[in-house]
Amino acid sequence: MQLDAGKESSLGRAALQRSSNIVKKMSHDMSKMSTNESMPSLRGSVFQIKQKSHEELDIEIQSHRILHVLDELIYKLEIVAAVPILIQDGGRLLYKCFPPKDAEFIMEVCQQYTVVEDESEDTMFDTTSAISGSRAFSMQQKESNRSDMQKDRPVSIKEKRPDASVHQVIALICNSETLKNQVLEMDEADMDELTITLIEGARRLRAVAVHKLQIPANEERERERELRKAWKENAEAKILIANIQEKLNKQKEELDVQLNAKEEQIKAYTEKIEVLKAKFKEDIKKRVNDSEKYMIQKTQHSEDIQAQLQQEAKDTTHNYWTLLDQHLAAEKQLRTRKIKIEAQLANWLAKFDQDIGEKQTEYEDLQKLYDEEMQELQTLQRKFDEQEEEYLELMAERDDYERRIYEKKAYTFLMNRSARKIQRFWRAYRERKRARKKARKAKKEAREKGSASESGADSAKPAKTGKGKGKGKKKGKEKKTEILVRSEDPMAKLESKFKGHILEDINTEPIPEQVTVDL
Repeated sequence: MQLDAGKESSLGRAALQRSSNIVKKMSHDMSKMSTNESMPSLRGSVFQIKQKSHEELDIEIQSHRILHVLDELIYKLEIVAAVPILIQDGGRLLYKCFPPKDAEFIMEVCQQYTVVEDESEDTMFDTTSAISGSRAFSMQQKESNRSDMQKDRPVSIKEKRPDASVHQVIALICNSETLKNQVLEMDEADMDELTITLIEGARRLRAVAVHKLQIPANEERERERELRKAWKENAEAKILIANIQEKLNKQKEELDVQLNAKEEQIKAYTEKIEVLKAKFKEDIKKRVNDSEKYMIQKTQHSEDIQAQLQQEAKDTTHNYWTLLDQHLAAEKQLRTRKIKIEAQLANWLAKFDQDIGEKQTEYEDLQKLYDEEMQELQTLQRKFDEQEEEYLELMAERDDYERRIYEKKAYTFLMNRSARKIQRFWRAYRERKRARKKARKAKKEAREKGSASESGADSAKPAKTGKGKGKGKKKGKEKKTEILVRSEDPMAKLESKFKGHILEDINTEPIPEQVTVDL
Protein backbone atom coordinates (compact mmCIF):
# COMPACT_ATOMS: atom_id res chain seq x y z
CA MET A 1 0.00 0.00 0.00
CA GLN A 2 1.18 3.56 -0.88
CA LEU A 3 -0.14 6.86 0.57
CA ASP A 4 -0.64 9.95 -1.58
CA ALA A 5 0.87 13.40 -1.05
CA GLY A 6 -2.20 14.63 0.89
CA LYS A 7 -1.81 11.98 3.55
CA GLU A 8 1.93 12.72 3.78
CA SER A 9 1.33 16.43 4.39
CA SER A 10 -1.39 15.57 6.93
CA LEU A 11 1.09 13.45 8.88
CA GLY A 12 3.57 16.34 8.93
CA ARG A 13 0.87 18.74 10.14
CA ALA A 14 -0.16 16.23 12.82
CA ALA A 15 3.43 16.07 14.14
CA LEU A 16 3.64 19.89 14.28
CA GLN A 17 0.23 20.08 15.98
CA ARG A 18 1.37 17.52 18.55
CA SER A 19 4.50 19.55 19.40
CA SER A 20 2.47 22.81 19.65
CA ASN A 21 0.02 21.07 22.00
CA ILE A 22 2.91 20.04 24.25
CA VAL A 23 4.20 23.64 24.34
CA LYS A 24 0.70 24.97 25.12
CA LYS A 25 0.33 22.43 27.92
CA MET A 26 3.68 23.49 29.42
CA SER A 27 2.70 27.20 29.28
CA HIS A 28 -0.71 26.39 30.79
CA ASP A 29 0.94 24.51 33.66
CA MET A 30 3.27 27.44 34.30
CA SER A 31 0.33 29.92 34.37
CA LYS A 32 -1.61 27.61 36.66
CA MET A 33 1.34 27.41 39.05
CA SER A 34 1.63 31.22 39.09
CA THR A 35 -2.13 31.74 39.83
CA ASN A 36 -2.43 29.01 42.46
CA GLU A 37 -1.73 30.65 45.88
CA SER A 38 -3.07 27.80 48.05
CA MET A 39 0.11 25.66 47.57
CA PRO A 40 2.81 26.86 50.00
CA SER A 41 5.33 24.35 48.78
CA LEU A 42 5.52 25.95 45.30
CA ARG A 43 5.92 29.56 46.39
CA GLY A 44 9.62 29.64 45.71
CA SER A 45 9.22 28.17 42.21
CA VAL A 46 6.38 30.60 41.42
CA PHE A 47 8.58 33.46 42.59
CA GLN A 48 11.37 32.26 40.29
CA ILE A 49 8.96 32.00 37.33
CA LYS A 50 7.66 35.52 37.98
CA GLN A 51 11.21 36.83 37.95
CA LYS A 52 11.78 35.43 34.43
CA SER A 53 10.90 37.65 31.49
CA HIS A 54 8.79 36.68 28.49
CA GLU A 55 11.92 36.36 26.35
CA GLU A 56 13.55 33.93 28.80
CA LEU A 57 10.35 31.88 28.98
CA ASP A 58 10.17 31.82 25.19
CA ILE A 59 13.82 30.67 25.02
CA GLU A 60 13.15 27.96 27.60
CA ILE A 61 10.07 26.75 25.69
CA GLN A 62 12.03 26.69 22.43
CA SER A 63 14.85 24.69 24.11
CA HIS A 64 12.33 22.17 25.49
CA ARG A 65 10.83 21.91 22.01
CA ILE A 66 14.26 21.24 20.46
CA LEU A 67 15.06 18.56 23.05
CA HIS A 68 11.64 16.98 22.52
CA VAL A 69 12.27 16.82 18.77
CA LEU A 70 15.69 15.24 19.32
CA ASP A 71 14.27 12.68 21.79
CA GLU A 72 11.55 11.77 19.30
CA LEU A 73 14.21 11.41 16.59
CA ILE A 74 16.32 9.03 18.74
CA TYR A 75 13.21 7.03 19.70
CA LYS A 76 12.15 6.60 16.05
CA LEU A 77 15.71 5.73 14.98
CA GLU A 78 15.81 2.94 17.59
CA ILE A 79 12.53 1.58 16.22
CA VAL A 80 13.76 1.81 12.60
CA ALA A 81 17.00 0.00 13.58
CA ALA A 82 14.95 -2.96 14.84
CA VAL A 83 12.78 -3.22 11.68
CA PRO A 84 15.23 -5.61 9.82
CA ILE A 85 15.07 -7.95 12.84
CA LEU A 86 11.25 -7.81 12.87
CA ILE A 87 10.94 -8.84 9.20
CA GLN A 88 13.16 -11.89 9.70
CA ASP A 89 11.61 -15.38 9.68
CA GLY A 90 8.75 -14.10 7.48
CA GLY A 91 7.70 -11.43 10.01
CA ARG A 92 6.81 -13.88 12.81
CA LEU A 93 6.79 -11.16 15.51
CA LEU A 94 4.72 -8.82 13.32
CA TYR A 95 2.01 -11.43 12.74
CA LYS A 96 1.87 -12.07 16.51
CA CYS A 97 1.39 -8.40 17.45
CA PHE A 98 -0.65 -7.08 14.46
CA PRO A 99 -3.61 -8.18 12.35
CA PRO A 100 -2.64 -9.94 9.13
CA LYS A 101 -3.50 -6.89 6.99
CA ASP A 102 -1.24 -4.53 8.97
CA ALA A 103 1.56 -7.11 9.13
CA GLU A 104 1.47 -7.61 5.35
CA PHE A 105 1.53 -3.83 4.84
CA ILE A 106 4.62 -3.50 7.09
CA MET A 107 6.39 -6.37 5.30
CA GLU A 108 5.63 -4.82 1.87
CA VAL A 109 6.98 -1.40 2.84
CA CYS A 110 10.12 -2.80 4.53
CA GLN A 111 11.01 -5.07 1.61
CA GLN A 112 11.17 -2.00 -0.67
CA TYR A 113 13.99 -0.57 1.47
CA THR A 114 15.98 -3.76 2.04
CA VAL A 115 19.67 -2.83 1.68
CA VAL A 116 21.76 -5.05 -0.62
CA GLU A 117 25.54 -5.23 -0.14
CA ASP A 118 26.26 -4.28 -3.78
CA GLU A 119 24.23 -1.03 -3.62
CA SER A 120 26.06 2.26 -3.79
CA GLU A 121 26.33 4.84 -1.03
CA ASP A 122 23.75 7.09 -2.77
CA THR A 123 20.97 4.49 -2.50
CA MET A 124 21.84 3.81 1.15
CA PHE A 125 21.65 7.56 1.84
CA ASP A 126 18.24 7.77 0.13
CA THR A 127 16.78 4.92 2.18
CA THR A 128 18.07 6.30 5.48
CA SER A 129 16.74 9.77 4.61
CA ALA A 130 13.31 8.30 3.80
CA ILE A 131 13.18 6.37 7.06
CA SER A 132 14.40 9.27 9.25
CA GLY A 133 11.21 11.24 8.53
CA SER A 134 10.01 14.39 6.92
CA ARG A 135 11.19 16.60 9.77
CA ALA A 136 14.85 15.59 9.55
CA PHE A 137 14.68 15.91 5.75
CA SER A 138 13.26 19.43 5.93
CA MET A 139 15.90 20.50 8.47
CA GLN A 140 18.65 19.14 6.23
CA GLN A 141 17.16 20.95 3.21
CA LYS A 142 17.04 24.25 5.14
CA GLU A 143 20.69 23.87 6.19
CA SER A 144 21.76 23.14 2.60
CA ASN A 145 19.81 26.18 1.31
CA ARG A 146 21.39 28.38 3.97
CA SER A 147 24.89 27.20 3.03
CA ASP A 148 24.09 27.90 -0.64
CA MET A 149 23.06 31.45 0.21
CA GLN A 150 26.26 32.01 2.17
CA LYS A 151 28.45 30.73 -0.64
CA ASP A 152 26.61 32.88 -3.28
CA ARG A 153 26.97 30.25 -5.97
CA PRO A 154 24.49 27.80 -7.51
CA VAL A 155 24.67 24.21 -6.21
CA SER A 156 22.66 21.34 -7.62
CA ILE A 157 20.44 19.81 -4.90
CA LYS A 158 18.90 16.39 -5.40
CA GLU A 159 15.39 16.61 -3.97
CA LYS A 160 13.63 13.45 -2.95
CA ARG A 161 10.33 13.32 -1.13
CA PRO A 162 10.21 10.84 1.77
CA ASP A 163 7.83 7.92 1.57
CA ALA A 164 4.76 8.47 3.78
CA SER A 165 4.19 4.71 4.11
CA VAL A 166 7.39 4.50 6.19
CA HIS A 167 5.92 7.02 8.65
CA GLN A 168 2.77 4.94 8.84
CA VAL A 169 4.83 1.77 9.59
CA ILE A 170 6.70 3.59 12.40
CA ALA A 171 3.39 4.90 13.78
CA LEU A 172 1.92 1.37 13.81
CA ILE A 173 4.97 0.00 15.69
CA CYS A 174 4.85 2.89 18.19
CA ASN A 175 1.13 2.32 18.85
CA SER A 176 1.70 -1.37 19.66
CA GLU A 177 2.85 -1.43 23.30
CA THR A 178 3.99 -5.09 23.32
CA LEU A 179 6.04 -4.76 20.12
CA LYS A 180 7.42 -1.39 21.21
CA ASN A 181 8.71 -2.87 24.47
CA GLN A 182 10.29 -5.82 22.60
CA VAL A 183 11.96 -3.43 20.15
CA LEU A 184 13.43 -1.28 22.93
CA GLU A 185 14.71 -4.40 24.78
CA MET A 186 16.54 -5.79 21.73
CA ASP A 187 20.32 -6.12 21.82
CA GLU A 188 22.30 -3.60 19.75
CA ALA A 189 24.70 -6.37 18.63
CA ASP A 190 21.95 -7.78 16.35
CA MET A 191 21.41 -4.42 14.63
CA ASP A 192 23.23 -2.87 11.67
CA GLU A 193 26.50 -1.05 12.45
CA LEU A 194 25.56 1.98 10.31
CA THR A 195 22.23 2.34 12.11
CA ILE A 196 23.92 2.07 15.53
CA THR A 197 26.43 4.77 14.54
CA LEU A 198 23.52 6.97 13.36
CA ILE A 199 21.73 6.52 16.71
CA GLU A 200 24.95 7.29 18.61
CA GLY A 201 25.38 10.42 16.48
CA ALA A 202 21.83 11.55 17.31
CA ARG A 203 22.49 10.98 21.02
CA ARG A 204 25.68 13.00 20.82
CA LEU A 205 23.80 15.74 18.96
CA ARG A 206 21.25 15.87 21.79
CA ALA A 207 24.04 16.09 24.38
CA VAL A 208 25.67 18.93 22.42
CA ALA A 209 22.30 20.72 22.12
CA VAL A 210 21.70 20.38 25.90
CA HIS A 211 25.19 21.76 26.57
CA LYS A 212 24.72 24.67 24.17
CA LEU A 213 21.26 25.53 25.51
CA GLN A 214 22.56 25.57 29.09
CA ILE A 215 25.33 28.08 28.34
CA PRO A 216 24.39 31.51 29.82
CA ALA A 217 24.83 34.89 28.13
CA ASN A 218 27.95 35.76 30.17
CA GLU A 219 29.84 32.84 28.76
CA GLU A 220 28.77 33.78 25.25
CA ARG A 221 30.08 37.33 25.82
CA GLU A 222 33.34 35.88 27.12
CA ARG A 223 33.53 33.78 24.00
CA GLU A 224 33.03 36.90 21.85
CA ARG A 225 35.86 38.63 23.72
CA GLU A 226 38.12 35.70 23.01
CA LEU A 227 37.14 35.87 19.35
CA ARG A 228 37.98 39.59 19.22
CA LYS A 229 41.31 38.84 20.85
CA ALA A 230 41.93 36.17 18.23
CA TRP A 231 41.02 38.71 15.50
CA LYS A 232 43.65 41.13 16.82
CA GLU A 233 46.22 38.34 16.92
CA ASN A 234 45.26 37.53 13.35
CA ALA A 235 45.96 41.16 12.30
CA GLU A 236 49.40 40.98 13.92
CA ALA A 237 49.99 37.70 12.13
CA LYS A 238 49.11 39.38 8.83
CA ILE A 239 51.83 41.98 9.45
CA LEU A 240 54.30 39.18 10.08
CA ILE A 241 53.14 37.49 6.90
CA ALA A 242 53.80 40.71 4.95
CA ASN A 243 57.38 40.86 6.28
CA ILE A 244 57.88 37.22 5.39
CA GLN A 245 56.44 37.97 1.93
CA GLU A 246 59.16 40.59 1.35
CA LYS A 247 61.78 38.02 2.26
CA LEU A 248 60.17 35.58 -0.10
CA ASN A 249 60.29 38.13 -2.92
CA LYS A 250 64.02 38.58 -2.37
CA GLN A 251 64.51 34.84 -2.44
CA LYS A 252 62.39 34.72 -5.59
CA GLU A 253 64.71 37.18 -7.34
CA GLU A 254 67.71 35.05 -6.39
CA LEU A 255 65.93 31.99 -7.70
CA ASP A 256 65.16 33.81 -10.97
CA VAL A 257 68.88 34.33 -11.49
CA GLN A 258 69.50 30.64 -10.88
CA LEU A 259 66.64 29.75 -13.23
CA ASN A 260 68.18 31.84 -16.04
CA ALA A 261 71.40 29.88 -15.67
CA LYS A 262 69.43 26.62 -15.77
CA GLU A 263 67.56 27.81 -18.88
CA GLU A 264 70.87 28.39 -20.70
CA GLN A 265 71.88 24.84 -19.83
CA ILE A 266 68.50 23.60 -21.10
CA LYS A 267 69.05 25.45 -24.43
CA ALA A 268 72.40 23.71 -24.83
CA TYR A 269 70.80 20.36 -24.11
CA THR A 270 67.96 21.05 -26.57
CA GLU A 271 70.50 21.80 -29.35
CA LYS A 272 72.21 18.53 -28.56
CA ILE A 273 68.85 16.76 -28.67
CA GLU A 274 68.12 18.24 -32.13
CA VAL A 275 71.45 16.90 -33.41
CA LEU A 276 70.64 13.46 -32.02
CA LYS A 277 67.15 13.60 -33.58
CA ALA A 278 68.63 14.28 -37.04
CA LYS A 279 71.02 11.39 -36.59
CA PHE A 280 68.21 9.05 -35.47
CA LYS A 281 66.09 10.10 -38.47
CA GLU A 282 68.86 9.07 -40.84
CA ASP A 283 69.16 5.73 -39.03
CA ILE A 284 65.39 5.22 -39.26
CA LYS A 285 65.39 5.93 -43.01
CA LYS A 286 68.17 3.41 -43.52
CA ARG A 287 66.31 0.77 -41.53
CA VAL A 288 63.09 1.46 -43.46
CA ASN A 289 64.90 0.90 -46.77
CA ASP A 290 66.43 -2.33 -45.48
CA SER A 291 63.03 -3.54 -44.28
CA GLU A 292 61.42 -2.75 -47.65
CA LYS A 293 64.08 -4.79 -49.44
CA TYR A 294 63.49 -7.65 -47.02
CA MET A 295 59.73 -7.46 -47.58
CA ILE A 296 60.20 -7.63 -51.40
CA GLN A 297 62.28 -10.77 -51.00
CA LYS A 298 59.68 -12.31 -48.73
CA THR A 299 56.83 -11.52 -51.16
CA GLN A 300 58.66 -13.25 -54.01
CA HIS A 301 59.25 -16.27 -51.81
CA SER A 302 55.56 -16.32 -50.80
CA GLU A 303 54.43 -16.21 -54.44
CA ASP A 304 56.55 -19.29 -55.18
CA ILE A 305 55.01 -21.06 -52.19
CA GLN A 306 51.49 -20.12 -53.37
CA ALA A 307 52.16 -21.69 -56.79
CA GLN A 308 53.27 -24.92 -55.10
CA LEU A 309 50.18 -24.92 -52.89
CA GLN A 310 47.88 -24.46 -55.91
CA GLN A 311 49.42 -27.52 -57.56
CA GLU A 312 48.98 -29.48 -54.33
CA ALA A 313 45.32 -28.36 -54.17
CA LYS A 314 44.69 -29.73 -57.68
CA ASP A 315 46.28 -33.06 -56.73
CA THR A 316 44.24 -33.28 -53.51
CA THR A 317 40.96 -32.61 -55.37
CA HIS A 318 41.73 -35.39 -57.82
CA ASN A 319 42.54 -37.75 -54.95
CA TYR A 320 39.33 -36.69 -53.21
CA TRP A 321 37.10 -37.68 -56.15
CA THR A 322 38.85 -41.03 -56.54
CA LEU A 323 38.42 -41.76 -52.82
CA LEU A 324 34.79 -40.71 -53.02
CA ASP A 325 34.09 -43.27 -55.77
CA GLN A 326 35.81 -45.98 -53.75
CA HIS A 327 33.83 -45.08 -50.62
CA LEU A 328 30.51 -45.12 -52.48
CA ALA A 329 31.23 -48.64 -53.75
CA ALA A 330 32.19 -49.75 -50.26
CA GLU A 331 29.00 -48.16 -48.88
CA LYS A 332 26.86 -50.29 -51.22
CA GLN A 333 28.58 -53.45 -50.06
CA LEU A 334 28.15 -52.48 -46.42
CA ARG A 335 24.45 -51.76 -46.88
CA THR A 336 23.85 -55.27 -48.30
CA ARG A 337 25.83 -56.69 -45.39
CA LYS A 338 23.76 -54.62 -42.97
CA ILE A 339 20.51 -56.09 -44.34
CA LYS A 340 21.84 -59.63 -43.90
CA ILE A 341 23.00 -58.88 -40.33
CA GLU A 342 19.60 -57.39 -39.43
CA ALA A 343 17.87 -60.59 -40.67
CA GLN A 344 20.25 -62.69 -38.57
CA LEU A 345 19.62 -60.42 -35.57
CA ALA A 346 15.87 -60.88 -35.94
CA ASN A 347 16.33 -64.66 -35.94
CA TRP A 348 18.55 -64.46 -32.88
CA LEU A 349 15.97 -62.34 -31.07
CA ALA A 350 13.29 -64.93 -31.79
CA LYS A 351 15.56 -67.67 -30.44
CA PHE A 352 16.32 -65.48 -27.40
CA ASP A 353 12.62 -65.06 -26.66
CA GLN A 354 12.21 -68.83 -26.75
CA ASP A 355 15.21 -69.51 -24.52
CA ILE A 356 14.52 -66.73 -22.01
CA GLY A 357 11.49 -68.56 -20.55
CA GLU A 358 13.61 -71.61 -19.70
CA LYS A 359 16.35 -69.41 -18.23
CA GLN A 360 13.78 -67.56 -16.12
CA THR A 361 12.63 -70.77 -14.44
CA GLU A 362 16.25 -71.71 -13.79
CA TYR A 363 16.87 -68.25 -12.36
CA GLU A 364 13.92 -68.55 -9.97
CA ASP A 365 15.16 -71.94 -8.72
CA LEU A 366 18.64 -70.53 -8.17
CA GLN A 367 17.14 -67.51 -6.38
CA LYS A 368 15.29 -69.81 -3.97
CA LEU A 369 18.52 -71.71 -3.23
CA TYR A 370 20.34 -68.43 -2.76
CA ASP A 371 17.71 -67.19 -0.27
CA GLU A 372 17.89 -70.41 1.73
CA GLU A 373 21.68 -70.28 1.88
CA MET A 374 21.53 -66.61 2.88
CA GLN A 375 19.22 -67.50 5.78
CA GLU A 376 21.64 -70.18 6.90
CA LEU A 377 24.50 -67.68 6.61
CA GLN A 378 22.59 -65.19 8.76
CA THR A 379 21.94 -67.81 11.43
CA LEU A 380 25.64 -68.71 11.43
CA GLN A 381 26.53 -65.04 11.62
CA ARG A 382 24.30 -64.61 14.69
CA LYS A 383 25.95 -67.57 16.38
CA PHE A 384 29.36 -66.19 15.49
CA ASP A 385 28.43 -62.79 16.98
CA GLU A 386 27.25 -64.47 20.18
CA GLN A 387 30.53 -66.42 20.51
CA GLU A 388 32.73 -63.48 19.53
CA GLU A 389 32.36 -61.85 22.98
CA GLU A 390 33.50 -65.05 24.73
CA TYR A 391 36.39 -65.33 22.27
CA LEU A 392 37.52 -61.77 23.02
CA GLU A 393 37.34 -62.42 26.79
CA LEU A 394 39.41 -65.60 26.42
CA MET A 395 41.99 -63.81 24.27
CA ALA A 396 42.24 -61.04 26.87
CA GLU A 397 42.77 -63.63 29.63
CA ARG A 398 45.46 -65.34 27.50
CA ASP A 399 47.27 -62.04 26.94
CA ASP A 400 47.09 -61.25 30.65
CA TYR A 401 48.47 -64.71 31.52
CA GLU A 402 51.35 -64.39 29.03
CA ARG A 403 52.14 -60.90 30.32
CA ARG A 404 52.31 -62.14 33.94
CA ILE A 405 54.56 -65.02 32.92
CA TYR A 406 56.84 -62.62 31.04
CA GLU A 407 56.98 -60.19 33.99
CA LYS A 408 57.75 -63.05 36.39
CA LYS A 409 60.50 -64.29 34.09
CA ALA A 410 61.97 -60.79 33.78
CA TYR A 411 61.78 -60.25 37.54
CA THR A 412 63.57 -63.51 38.33
CA PHE A 413 66.19 -62.72 35.68
CA LEU A 414 66.85 -59.26 37.11
CA MET A 415 66.95 -60.67 40.65
CA ASN A 416 69.51 -63.34 39.67
CA ARG A 417 71.56 -60.83 37.67
CA SER A 418 71.63 -58.36 40.58
CA ALA A 419 72.57 -61.21 42.95
CA ARG A 420 75.48 -62.23 40.72
CA LYS A 421 76.54 -58.62 40.47
CA ILE A 422 76.48 -58.26 44.29
CA GLN A 423 78.57 -61.44 44.64
CA ARG A 424 81.16 -60.14 42.16
CA PHE A 425 81.35 -56.78 43.90
CA TRP A 426 81.70 -58.52 47.29
CA ARG A 427 84.51 -60.78 46.01
CA ALA A 428 86.30 -57.78 44.51
CA TYR A 429 85.96 -55.94 47.82
CA ARG A 430 87.47 -58.93 49.69
CA GLU A 431 90.34 -59.09 47.21
CA ARG A 432 91.04 -55.36 47.69
CA LYS A 433 90.92 -55.83 51.47
CA ARG A 434 93.38 -58.73 51.30
CA ALA A 435 95.65 -56.69 49.02
CA ARG A 436 95.61 -53.82 51.55
CA LYS A 437 96.47 -56.22 54.39
CA LYS A 438 99.37 -57.63 52.38
CA ALA A 439 100.55 -54.11 51.62
CA ARG A 440 100.44 -53.12 55.30
CA LYS A 441 102.27 -56.32 56.27
CA ALA A 442 104.99 -55.74 53.68
CA LYS A 443 105.32 -52.10 54.80
CA LYS A 444 105.66 -53.19 58.41
CA GLU A 445 108.35 -55.72 57.53
CA ALA A 446 110.19 -53.09 55.53
CA ARG A 447 110.08 -50.70 58.51
CA GLU A 448 111.40 -53.38 60.83
CA LYS A 449 114.27 -54.12 58.45
CA GLY A 450 115.00 -50.44 58.09
CA SER A 451 115.08 -49.89 61.85
CA ALA A 452 117.50 -52.84 62.25
CA SER A 453 119.81 -51.49 59.57
CA GLU A 454 119.65 -48.00 61.10
CA SER A 455 120.64 -49.34 64.52
CA GLY A 456 123.68 -51.12 62.98
CA ALA A 457 124.63 -48.05 61.05
CA ASP A 458 124.37 -45.88 64.16
CA SER A 459 126.75 -48.12 66.01
CA ALA A 460 129.23 -48.11 63.13
CA LYS A 461 128.80 -44.59 61.73
CA PRO A 462 127.03 -42.21 64.09
CA ALA A 463 127.54 -39.13 61.78
CA LYS A 464 125.32 -40.55 58.95
CA THR A 465 122.12 -41.35 60.83
CA GLY A 466 119.92 -38.95 58.82
CA LYS A 467 120.97 -40.36 55.46
CA GLY A 468 120.16 -43.88 56.48
CA LYS A 469 116.70 -42.97 57.52
CA GLY A 470 116.04 -41.34 54.17
CA LYS A 471 117.22 -44.37 52.26
CA GLY A 472 115.02 -46.71 54.25
CA LYS A 473 111.95 -44.60 53.61
CA LYS A 474 112.65 -44.56 49.91
CA LYS A 475 112.86 -48.34 49.75
CA GLY A 476 109.54 -48.72 51.58
CA LYS A 477 107.84 -46.43 49.11
CA GLU A 478 109.24 -48.37 46.16
CA LYS A 479 107.92 -51.65 47.55
CA LYS A 480 104.52 -50.14 48.15
CA THR A 481 104.27 -48.93 44.60
CA GLU A 482 105.28 -52.34 43.33
CA ILE A 483 102.50 -54.01 45.29
CA LEU A 484 99.91 -51.53 44.09
CA VAL A 485 100.91 -51.92 40.47
CA ARG A 486 100.75 -55.69 40.58
CA SER A 487 97.19 -55.73 42.09
CA GLU A 488 94.56 -55.55 39.33
CA ASP A 489 91.32 -53.52 39.56
CA PRO A 490 88.35 -55.96 39.88
CA MET A 491 85.79 -53.24 38.91
CA ALA A 492 87.26 -53.00 35.40
CA LYS A 493 86.64 -56.72 34.92
CA LEU A 494 83.04 -56.37 36.10
CA GLU A 495 82.33 -53.40 33.86
CA SER A 496 83.75 -55.14 30.78
CA LYS A 497 81.85 -58.30 31.58
CA PHE A 498 78.35 -56.78 32.20
CA LYS A 499 77.90 -54.30 29.34
CA GLY A 500 75.21 -56.33 27.56
CA HIS A 501 71.55 -55.38 27.39
CA ILE A 502 69.29 -56.86 30.06
CA LEU A 503 66.37 -57.74 27.83
CA GLU A 504 68.64 -59.50 25.31
CA ASP A 505 69.93 -61.85 28.06
CA ILE A 506 66.45 -62.77 29.32
CA ASN A 507 65.73 -65.21 26.49
CA THR A 508 69.30 -66.61 26.28
CA GLU A 509 70.31 -67.39 29.89
CA PRO A 510 68.51 -70.11 31.85
CA ILE A 511 66.70 -69.01 35.02
CA PRO A 512 67.67 -70.94 38.17
CA GLU A 513 64.99 -71.74 40.66
CA GLN A 514 66.88 -70.31 43.67
CA VAL A 515 69.85 -68.00 44.05
CA THR A 516 72.16 -68.03 47.08
CA VAL A 517 74.20 -64.97 47.96
CA ASP A 518 77.59 -65.73 49.51
CA LEU A 519 78.52 -62.92 51.91
